[in-house]
Amino acid sequence: MARFTFNLPDIGEGIAEAEIVAWHVKVGDTVEEDQQLADMMTDKATVEMESPVSGTVVSLAGEVGDQIAIGSTLVVIEVEGEASAEPETKAEEVAEEIEAETPGAADAEGKTPAYEAETPSPLVGEGRGPLASASGKGEGDVSSPTPPHPSATASLPPSPTRGEGNKSLSYTPENEEAALMTALDSAAPAAAAAVKREDFEGAMAALASLRAPIDAFFDKVTVNDADPAKRTARLALLARVRDAVHGVADFSKIEG
Repeated sequence: MARFTFNLPDIGEGIAEAEIVAWHVKVGDTVEEDQQLADMMTDKATVEMESPVSGTVVSLAGEVGDQIAIGSTLVVIEVEGEASAEPETKAEEVAEEIEAETPGAADAEGKTPAYEAETPSPLVGEGRGPLASASGKGEGDVSSPTPPHPSATASLPPSPTRGEGNKSLSYTPENEEAALMTALDSAAPAAAAAVKREDFEGAMAALASLRAPIDAFFDKVTVNDADPAKRTARLALLARVRDAVHGVADFSKIEG
């Protein structure tokens, strides 16, 4: 038998801690994978915490009303075989960030981008928040609705092969865009190789190196650019990031 430590994940940008609103299990309970463990509340939302493994609850972090720091232990579960503390957390953060910035990306594999001028763009500016303009680099104005954009319903195209994004560009990429390409060319094959040899900790470390380039990309680069060539290339780049993350962030890899 081994013990799996479930640490409280990063459940919101800039959130340092969350309050325990409710426990759905107690010490000694047998839980199944994906079973609800607790409800955690931040100043932005209440989030359900689900168990990534099956086993027996051996300890809980606190009582209802207690504040738990992000990254600290929430629940300890006794499982069969070997277990480690939250091997998936960093990969999930990256996946969630990509999904938040490009709604519908996870189901877009193999689909041709569609354009519908009557609806506003699902990509809000450059990742600076809900008030950002879809086509500019400013902070936007909440009193002025965002005008429709020709790339309103664009979805991510199939991923290009390694390095293809750099070689086939018809324009000079922005610094943050080029930095993400370079980081991905290194991290994606490293993560894939680690998964192949079942070194999941190494795969997580490889993907974690993408966090800073991804943050900078969404902060500075307009994905839904008016230039079709830029828009297509940037969606393809995000598709590569998505595929790299989904090749690792799989709870079925956890034994137990």
